[in-house]
Amino acid sequence: MSWFAPRSPHRLTRRRSLLVQPLEHRRVLADLGINIGFFTERPGLPANEIQTPVLRGETFFVEVQVQDQRAAGPAGVIALPLNIDWNSDVLNVQYAGNQPPSGNLAGNPIVTANFPELRSVGAINTPTLNSTFDPNNPSFDLEALRGGALPAFGSGQAIGVTQPDPFSQLSFVATANATETFVTVQLAGAISFADAAVLDDVVGIDATTVVANIPNTVHASITIVGGSISGTKFNDLNGNGTRDVGEPGVQGVAINLVRTDAVLNVDPVLTDANGDYVFSDLPKGMYTISETVPAGSQQTTPANPYNVELNQSNQNVTDLDFGNFTQVIISGTKFNDLNGNGTRDTGESGIVGVTINLDRDNNGSIDATMLTAADGTYQFTGVGPGTHAITETLPVGFEQTLPANNQGYVRTVTSGVNIVNLDFGNREVVTEELTSVVSGVKFNDINGDGVRQAGENGVGGITIQIDVNRNGTDVRSAITSADGSFRFDNIPAGMHSVAEMLPINAVQTTPNGVFMIDVNPPATIDNLLFGNFTLTSLSGVTFEDTNGNNLRDTGERAIAGVTAQLDLDSNGSIDLSVLTDANGRYVFTDVGPGTHRITEIVPPGFISLPTPAEYSIPNRSGVNRNDLDFALRRQAEVDGSIQGFVYTDNDFDGVFDDHEFGLPGFVITLTSADNTITRTTTTSADGSYVFSNLPAGNYRIAQTQTSGFGDASISLGKVLPSGTARGTTEGFNTFVDVQLGENETAIDYNFGEVLTAVTKRMTLASTNLRQELATDAGVPAISIRGTQADDLIKVINRAGQGFEIFINDQPGVIVRPEQASQVTIDGLDGLDRIEYTGSDQAEQISARPAQLSVITPNQSLGVFNVNAIRVSGGGGNDTAILRDSTGADTLGARDSELLLLLANGQSIGIVNVPTVQAISDTDAETDTAEVAAIDFVLQLAGDWV
Repeated sequence: MSWFAPRSPHRLTRRRSLLVQPLEHRRVLADLGINIGFFTERPGLPANEIQTPVLRGETFFVEVQVQDQRAAGPAGVIALPLNIDWNSDVLNVQYAGNQPPSGNLAGNPIVTANFPELRSVGAINTPTLNSTFDPNNPSFDLEALRGGALPAFGSGQAIGVTQPDPFSQLSFVATANATETFVTVQLAGAISFADAAVLDDVVGIDATTVVANIPNTVHASITIVGGSISGTKFNDLNGNGTRDVGEPGVQGVAINLVRTDAVLNVDPVLTDANGDYVFSDLPKGMYTISETVPAGSQQTTPANPYNVELNQSNQNVTDLDFGNFTQVIISGTKFNDLNGNGTRDTGESGIVGVTINLDRDNNGSIDATMLTAADGTYQFTGVGPGTHAITETLPVGFEQTLPANNQGYVRTVTSGVNIVNLDFGNREVVTEELTSVVSGVKFNDINGDGVRQAGENGVGGITIQIDVNRNGTDVRSAITSADGSFRFDNIPAGMHSVAEMLPINAVQTTPNGVFMIDVNPPATIDNLLFGNFTLTSLSGVTFEDTNGNNLRDTGERAIAGVTAQLDLDSNGSIDLSVLTDANGRYVFTDVGPGTHRITEIVPPGFISLPTPAEYSIPNRSGVNRNDLDFALRRQAEVDGSIQGFVYTDNDFDGVFDDHEFGLPGFVITLTSADNTITRTTTTSADGSYVFSNLPAGNYRIAQTQTSGFGDASISLGKVLPSGTARGTTEGFNTFVDVQLGENETAIDYNFGEVLTAVTKRMTLASTNLRQELATDAGVPAISIRGTQADDLIKVINRAGQGFEIFINDQPGVIVRPEQASQVTIDGLDGLDRIEYTGSDQAEQISARPAQLSVITPNQSLGVFNVNAIRVSGGGGNDTAILRDSTGADTLGARDSELLLLLANGQSIGIVNVPTVQAISDTDAETDTAEVAAIDFVLQLAGDWV
């Protein structure tokens, strides 16, 4: 029989008679043990029970446990109501993640899994300040918490059978300034034991005690303390940032504390007679401790304010010391030592206006200077710790007698102890008038580096001048001799300037202007070097190198109007530009020293040859160059051609969109208006067709409609380089009156198609649409796909054996011509790269952004959705056509290689292909072609710059 009604699991339908029997008739009695524990971590983890006081503001956890205390073998508790109380002025319960503080809390961490069915919970109340525990007054924070288990029916199991089981898990934060607090648990109402025993008493377990005079109630307490931060303020006598023996504490200095992770107002404290300070009763948190530095002092330790954290494991922080150095005064007198005895005697007066120098830390660098006062005294204030040097700047005509030998004083200072009487004595020196000799050399600075090197000879006949006293009243001249030397005698003491009269067509490389010489006292100066660089001319001829041998042979004409450019010092900036004259010659005159770079702008229709394509000239003084020639070769003319696509125009708009597919196997026929030219071709794997080597004329282009497809659109293209559309359309399958001039390229004469019926094959083609479209067009095709990652796809043309295909590190697969006349490869997603290597067959290559098409005598290949394309010719008579993107692209060509870098980050590279045509559509974007010396035929069609 069930203890509970079938539809009311929260109401008992049968009561145990033992619960209402008189005490003397009880046959089974049981004690209920309740424990309250305090932990550093949430119960259920390997928690550490708190054995020490808790820092105010620290988080800790409270766990309530119950246990059947019978020694003979507990049966456990299956129903239990509790009231739990705490002082909210001391502890603040954390409800994060709990349901609201009323109603049923079943499933919440506050109830153990052993009691899955919670009967009821009363409201969570806030007691009045300092209220006492009163079970008759419902002021508990959590009332009537009830749990139950039904072990007989598998809904749970009794708790407290073999060990204390957690019934309640509550998380608290200590927030009030209190020394201890109680958490109280009261058994509220009837309980049920698994064996129908009757409660005899409630017993406290471990550190939990029974509350006197309140039945069925236990409590446990925990001490809450405030943290502290302390240290000492001391007089750092030697200023080394360390408190040494004998350095006393300093009283009355304000120490400041700021909490940085929360608002907390703490008044500064003053250091006591020993220099000590302490901040006490602090909650958990992050703190910054600093001092208010007394006037006239500087802090030596710490370098920055202290930053500390108070927490449960670090409640009291000590030894946060502050060291100060009281700045001192260094003073003395500068006097006239008339008798030169090194002592200031009666009548020896002070000297005004003499410079006294302070070298802090005695490191050879003057940090402060001052002039002596009218009585000869000086005084440096605010001097900090260290060993300092004090010197004088000796006045002209005097010698120092104190301290001896023109030495200064070196003193180590002590905090607060001024240093006085550092006197300087001087005696006037009477000397006879002396004169100086000034000489040097004028030289030809061949490389213009400003340094005279071996082989740089002197230059005679140049005027050198000395301006005595630099006031223009006494200017003397000397002419350099054949070896470039000059000399001035009998130069009086003083500050003078020496300059040269610069020759015409020369620049000075040393010195930078004039020499300033100080011959006070008089001296011999013999190292004055004047270096000159004679300006040069750099020139050459630009000519048409018809045979490509990089030499100007007889009959090879000069090219006028070509821009030559001079980059002085080869710093990447063009400084001068000139045009070649009628003889093809350019000249840069008055070129100074340095290594210079000369280039030219290749005119349209030409490419440069390695003559070299630029010159790097280490200029030499007076050495003109007229052999800096540039050889140009005419660029290959563009063959006349007409090109276009056949594609699936799904939206009937006449535009070949990115989501639409080229159709292979469609027959295209070209006929000249006079019927002298008739050609037929078939569209390749990407749907493209091309008629090359067309003379100027009027043409008709017609498409032979393929079974299974219908007409969707027909679109006139444009003729390059003009970019104009020419011709008209007849129906959806014919262009007529397409006028093609000499060396013009017609592009994008496109036919749009649509399937006429949905076949079963097309229904299944959703996984490989390109292969299905090729099959519908009558082209036997095999399709290979890459992966979703970045793939490296390699294809090798094995001539008549077929295409060998490698994807990443997988073994190669050969697709033979008898298996499929067309091979389609789809790179799918990722930054894929296709590397195609040709054979000695003649291969027709077509490449445009993300797509590659190759036609061989045996098979055709189409590669789609790839990021980078590289084609290597195999030695056959190959041709390639490149199309640009809609952005600003860059084409580079050198030797046997060509690389097209597209604006969207994709690239197309071609190497060892004899003939390449690169087409730039006429649009708003600027496409750039940079062509150096190449060994293949490159035709540029469109608006390349």
